[in-house]
Amino acid sequence: MNRSRSRESDVRQNALRERLLEQLQQLAEERNRLLEELYRHGDKERKEMEALADKYTECLKSFISRPASYEQPIVLIGSRIEVEYLEYRTTDSLIIVFPQEADPENGRISFLSPVGSQLLMAPLHAVISISTPAGSMQVRVTRIEYEAEDAPAPEQL
Repeated sequence: MNRSRSRESDVRQNALRERLLEQLQQLAEERNRLLEELYRHGDKERKEMEALADKYTECLKSFISRPASYEQPIVLIGSRIEVEYLEYRTTDSLIIVFPQEADPENGRISFLSPVGSQLLMAPLHAVISISTPAGSMQVRVTRIEYEAEDAPAPEQL
């Protein structure tokens, strides 16, 4: 029984790593196009998003290269997360996605959106001050699930 669980975990970890490697490749291929489409050249916001993309790429490389036993759960593109709004004591489930996959009404937010960019790379249980047009709010990341295609089930951390 333990061997079976261990093998399932290994299969999920390998599938997750493959998906993250594909994500690195997709970021490398689409980074400039996305930035060109969404931001003006030389714009402050564009520079911030370029820095975010660079930081995320380095974070992803580090995450992939670590042994599975040393992985600290962090919010990645493709993560299904749960956040708790501390002031209101309510929760929300979100999936962080690429801009072309965004569907905010169904909880799919772009990693380049104001909220998505602030949650990206946040560790599990982190309390984050999220700035929105409506004001600032404190949220806690209470759950992170990594989904990998071809995996038997999502990896929950």
